[in-house]
Amino acid sequence: MVAVLSACAAVPRISDDLTPAAYDFAQRLRWKDFNGAARYFDDADKKHAFVDVFAEMRDLQITDVRVETIDLDAGGQGATTRMTLEYFLLPSVSVKTFAFELDWAYAGLKPKAAETWFIASPFPPFP
Repeated sequence: MVAVLSACAAVPRISDDLTPAAYDFAQRLRWKDFNGAARYFDDADKKHAFVDVFAEMRDLQITDVRVETIDLDAGGQGATTRMTLEYFLLPSVSVKTFAFELDWAYAGLKPKAAETWFIASPFPPFP
């Protein structure tokens, strides 16, 4: 009986993979690894749109990206992250703040999937 209970305790929850994924996305965005961050989007059109937005902004300097909150939905198959990106566009040195939300979906154990959580919403328009 003890072995069965301890085995159940070791089973990871679906949400356990979301937090590292969200923080990895934020870090990749922070260090301008847009191709790496794009791998979290669930389809090719969203990936390309995301990379294209930032490819056009050569004067963009990102000073910080923070995950503010992660809200898991009741079923545990979706979540919303609220993030804050601080940046400036050269030649300006005034730091601006861009707060945005991203909807995430649990992908399960898809064959050939690198990630278990994907960003289901398009990246919001950059100000």
